[in-house]
Amino acid sequence: MDWFFHGLGILGLALMATAYLYRKALRSRVPDVAMLERLKAHSPSPGEPHQFEFFLVANSPEEAVQLRHFLRHRGHAFDERRSGSTEGTTFVLRKMLVPELQSLVRLRAEFEGLAAVTGSRYDGWGVNTEPNCDA
Repeated sequence: MDWFFHGLGILGLALMATAYLYRKALRSRVPDVAMLERLKAHSPSPGEPHQFEFFLVANSPEEAVQLRHFLRHRGHAFDERRSGSTEGTTFVLRKMLVPELQSLVRLRAEFEGLAAVTGSRYDGWGVNTEPNCDA
């Protein structure tokens, strides 16, 4: 039963960190703005949904276990890529989104909050410039 309260406490901390980082991200959204401007310049249909990839990096097996647990608990589908030179694991989350700053800032805050709670790192996002790409 102790594990339940421990998990509940960690989840509460994750939610508080997400709220704090969301407010912080709204004030400092320069990386997302620059990336969106590049996307709009290079995409034939910037207003259509695009395949976005978000990257979270766990530097140890323990961080990977915690991050995997939180991602599954929040309903995120993801792939894992292990680095050959280190013990690190990169989690790649794919989402079809219309490229809008508000959505990206909200997701950045969520992923930075998860990273803060698990000791891992949010490593940004990338996007295919072709809209509606399932690759």
